[in-house]
Amino acid sequence: MWVRPEARGAGVGGSLIEAVLGWAREAGFGEVRLWVVDGNERAERVYSRLGFERTGTVAPVREGEPLMEFEMSKAIRP
Repeated sequence: MWVRPEARGAGVGGSLIEAVLGWAREAGFGEVRLWVVDGNERAERVYSRLGFERTGTVAPVREGEPLMEFEMSKAIRP
């Protein structure tokens, strides 16, 4: 997910995430997982505030690059 810089801090990201969680719940999914680039504290704070937690899984953003990302997940009830 990407939010234009001028729209950040206005709740746009949270609204988008809540919409995805609602869709996933309606579709019968029990969990939502996502990846966050290491060092993107702002994104991690938004996801954490909405109940996502780090899973402990990390991986390079792209093969051969030093930049890493970590997985977060949130259990949801259909």
